Amino acid sequence: MKKSQKKPVVLITGYLGSGKTTLLNNLSNQEISTLIVDQIEFCNFIVLNKCDLLSEKQLAEVEAIVRDFQPKAPIFHSVNGAIELEKIVTNEPFDFEQIDSSSAIQKAINSLDGTKGCTDEYGITSFVYEEKRPFNRERFLNFVNEKYPKSLIRAKGYIWFSDADQDVQLFEQAGRNSSVMEVSYWVDALVDEQKNEILANNPDMKENWDEEFGDRENQIVFIGKGYDQAEIKSALEKCLDEKAIA
Repeated sequence: MKKSQKKPVVLITGYLGSGKTTLLNNLSNQEISTLIVDQIEFCNFIVLNKCDLLSEKQLAEVEAIVRDFQPKAPIFHSVNGAIELEKIVTNEPFDFEQIDSSSAIQKAINSLDGTKGCTDEYGITSFVYEEKRPFNRERFLNFVNEKYPKSLIRAKGYIWFSDADQDVQLFEQAGRNSSVMEVSYWVDALVDEQKNEILANNPDMKENWDEEFGDRENQIVFIGKGYDQAEIKSALEKCLDEKAIA
């Protein structure tokens, strides 16, 4: 059998496109960290380069961390970006649903339906925090910036603040970096005509509709190792704005 030739390739990402250099130059360290984790979670193969610079133990630790975020995608080792092309080139169609369902974040969300959340093979576990009441912006950001547990390695979810009850905020944390940004509007914040039309076309939304807060909700997936779930939930409860009325 003819041996496959190794050719040097540089793999940054499959979906950033030709503008990736400009994009990365304009991102903060926090945004780059989140982007990297998002790519690991949503991929169909992973290449670990510069493996010659790590010991076997260190390489195993890196793989274990990657596996916490992406348990299904095959992991390939390389040195100087050299890898057999047949490992990363295929004529099989891209399976969006399979890739989407394999991420640790999605597994944790699935646990809401009674299925197993994030794997705990390496001591990594997950839980989902849900609460209808809004966060006080100052309290929540103080928790994230000053009191955030080091045992949490990943978090992602939609939240809302009492001082901006029309805005859906996306909260993300990866390692030491975190961000909060406005991404959309809550349906309940729309004018009645738009709101009624959306509810009519999405009857499932009515099942989770709250009389006071509408569709507003804080829902965050937390992933980590050795954390105190009760302590984290207690800290988040203290971030809520008990005086807020939507």
